[in-house]
Amino acid sequence: MRLAWEFDWPGSRIEPAITSLSWTGDGEHGQLAAGSESGVVGITLTHFSRPSTSDSTRYNFNLRGHHSAVSCVTWNKAKGKLASSDQSGVIYVWARNDERWSVELVNERGVKVKDVSWSICGTAALICYEDNFVLIGSASGQRVWSTNYPAQQSVACGVWLSAQLVVIAFLNGNLHLLSNDGANLAERKLCEGEEIIRIVSPPNDERMAILVKSGIVFILHSFDQVEPYIFEDVGVSMIDWTSDGKYLAAITPHGEIYILDDQARLIHRDCLHVPCGKKVSAFTFAHDGRALIVAVGGSIHVARVFPRVPSLYQLLSYKVWTMIGGDGEKVEGLAIPRAEKDTIKEYDHHIIRCEIPPISRVHNFVSSLSDSRSYCTIKWNVTGGRSFAMCLEHMGGLVSLLLGRLASRFVPRFDISIHPSLCQSPCVSHLSHLSPLSPLHISGGFSRVEDTSLPPNRSSVLPNRSSLWRRSARRLRTLISRRVHRPLILNSPMYHPICAAQTSK
Repeated sequence: MRLAWEFDWPGSRIEPAITSLSWTGDGEHGQLAAGSESGVVGITLTHFSRPSTSDSTRYNFNLRGHHSAVSCVTWNKAKGKLASSDQSGVIYVWARNDERWSVELVNERGVKVKDVSWSICGTAALICYEDNFVLIGSASGQRVWSTNYPAQQSVACGVWLSAQLVVIAFLNGNLHLLSNDGANLAERKLCEGEEIIRIVSPPNDERMAILVKSGIVFILHSFDQVEPYIFEDVGVSMIDWTSDGKYLAAITPHGEIYILDDQARLIHRDCLHVPCGKKVSAFTFAHDGRALIVAVGGSIHVARVFPRVPSLYQLLSYKVWTMIGGDGEKVEGLAIPRAEKDTIKEYDHHIIRCEIPPISRVHNFVSSLSDSRSYCTIKWNVTGGRSFAMCLEHMGGLVSLLLGRLASRFVPRFDISIHPSLCQSPCVSHLSHLSPLSPLHISGGFSRVEDTSLPPNRSSVLPNRSSLWRRSARRLRTLISRRVHRPLILNSPMYHPICAAQTSK
């Protein structure tokens, strides 16, 4: 097995940070849901292979409704719906109608939600609350079954094994097997002195992977298996199965990735660079286990998964692509056959669809028409003076593209430049000679916007002292001081007797 990571790209860094990921789809096309710290839920299209033709369909949706950070997003794959919950306990069920997503159901108990899991057939959802309340509700919003466990049995999470079987995990290490109508079928003690924090199961499969607080992973092929398979001593914080249940990914907070089989045997180990002070916040498999998507705060890392040993041809082409900086256009300068050049260029395709251009193509992107539709947000820069940032919506967050500074308070004139965040990205380090404050000269702009060049020594925040407003203010003060505040001097050559007589009266 091997993981081939994509290079940093403009859409791989968003603001704010991602807290949860969930994916649905097939081997070639799918939808990635991302919950963010701001409470926005993003839905973005994914393509494992490069689409043959471009289309104008909307590829990203930023769903706003939560008022606190999103803690969980999970797909109802059978019905094509999405459930999201936030830190305050509000649950939204989103459904797509033509070209937009809308809220179909709202569940609010005022208690924080620990886990949400859809049944295999998509007709019911299992919800575990922090106050030990467990609820099974239908997809239409009706309560099917609910119970409140005693305080000594703290509910941790739950999962559907099939359309009729549910497993509830408790912090004390106990597991309860229930029917879909709440009947208790069996109980067992998995581990002593360990708190269960996560339980996952492949679709319509009785195998389970249980993660405890100490980082140990237990794998059960059935609920009544006496001796579980164990993977330990690495400090795992997150686990997830592939859609076919063949592999289990276990990730530590510091970016160490372990791929296990269903008997907890290590198949592959990889390491992801995590900056100091950051940690892995979410991850998910995609495209039938052929892609792995990992979120480290606001950074997205995507890898193609080769289950078997890649061929020498694949290894060399990927190595060449990495050596030229992940830019397939540079391969044209290499003395290699055309077929090999086309193979190397295929690595430029990003699985997560994104129309955000690199810094070298920002000018063409904002000044020319394209087939795709991009949805933007204008954000006021509080700390940067009278400036605005034009951001593209992407995966529940915003990617800053352009920076506009107000050049005059009377004339609607702006100085537009590339946003500094694009120039600070590692993926554009080879373009460091381009200044982030270099203005863009865009033709065909709106009538109320004028794009002008910045003088070399002009401040980027304060307006020019010789601006229209400052000149007008100085002239007004001078006029007032002459007519009102300036005392009348009798010996002045401007003195006139008639004016003096009228003044004395």
